[in-house]
Amino acid sequence: MLLLLLLLTLSIVFIHLLRKTKSAKALDPPGPPRLPLIGNLHQIYTCKNLHQFLWQLSKEYVKLAKEVLKTQDHLFCNKPNFVGLLKKVQSFRPIREDEMSHLVARIKGFASSSQVVNLNEIVTSFTSTLICRVAFGKRYDEEGSDKKRFDGLLCEAKAMMASFFMCDCFPGFGWMDKISGLTRRLEKNFKEFDKFYAEITEEHLKNKIKKKDDDDDNDDVLDVLIRLREEKSCSIDLSWNTVKALLINIFLAGTDTNAVAIIWTMTLLMKAPNVMKKVQIEIRELIGRKGTVDEDDLQKLPYLNAVINETFGLWPPAPLLVRAAVEKCSLDGNDIQQETLVYINAWATARDPDYWKNPDEFLPERFLHENIDTRGQDFGVLPFGSGQRICAGRLMELVTVGLIVANLLNHFDWELP
Repeated sequence: MLLLLLLLTLSIVFIHLLRKTKSAKALDPPGPPRLPLIGNLHQIYTCKNLHQFLWQLSKEYVKLAKEVLKTQDHLFCNKPNFVGLLKKVQSFRPIREDEMSHLVARIKGFASSSQVVNLNEIVTSFTSTLICRVAFGKRYDEEGSDKKRFDGLLCEAKAMMASFFMCDCFPGFGWMDKISGLTRRLEKNFKEFDKFYAEITEEHLKNKIKKKDDDDDNDDVLDVLIRLREEKSCSIDLSWNTVKALLINIFLAGTDTNAVAIIWTMTLLMKAPNVMKKVQIEIRELIGRKGTVDEDDLQKLPYLNAVINETFGLWPPAPLLVRAAVEKCSLDGNDIQQETLVYINAWATARDPDYWKNPDEFLPERFLHENIDTRGQDFGVLPFGSGQRICAGRLMELVTVGLIVANLLNHFDWELP
């Protein structure tokens, strides 16, 4: 209904816009036939899996991921420098290992009573708790009202991110988002997040007065952001709104991507029990009576790392990477206008038969026999993106996923219900 309303409205202004169209047309990138004004929006709006739809198109048209992410990376990024924050994010090992112990203990409780484990629910709760502790130093009770409030905010924010806003494609038609109720939902979610972060920030500022100056080792992400703001040591003006926006990015990216990677890895292993047995033998022979895998052990587990890298390739946490053109440029001889959104299909690059042999099969061995980098240098697999806009939390994610998967496999035997 919304799309039909858009078509009706656009038909009214079609002739007026045609008169304003410049006589010299830009050379647009090749693609499937388009409708007047809305282009291929109707296809994107109605497809169930956007990354698969774009993958089919790329087979017939062009593949320019490397051009966008490497050759012309400077034209498709605009990222501030948060060096102090990035260094701090990698230093939360005690928190990761503590939360991993809580996770294992929780699953043991289910196992002792022979209950089926809802891995999706448990792992998502784990990543949410982990990010809370890393970001602002709090561990909420699993059944407490604060945890439910935080999880509710995250759930609604993710729903908003997955929603189709007309103003993203046609800025002049934002009123349609108001009619659909999306604008009201988005504003409500922002206000609730704003109130939540205001409370947390006020608490941190009060604690900062009591805290010793040399006690930086116990700082969480919000502490670091407050310090960067006060010292003006960031490359941008770090306002309170920017601080809140960064925290929202950390939560949305950190909870979802870590959980997705862990769940997909375990799912693929349960569907390939011979592979799971092989990686369990590797882990258990290394750990022995020690009982628990720690972060120092991860580099000594090559087959486990191959399994995780294979999972990142087949099912990247973010299947579509989005970039915006900083200025007008050219890709493969085609004109790209300033502020044009460019989608890089990370899911499809790992299924490119020109790059991979048997790309749809779960074959961790491919990462044992070849020196393939999953951190943005090899364009056959891009779980974290590449270039200047590569995922800032990639190292933390690699360690977190490795630590959790290793301990889940070390402590338990798994099968699908």
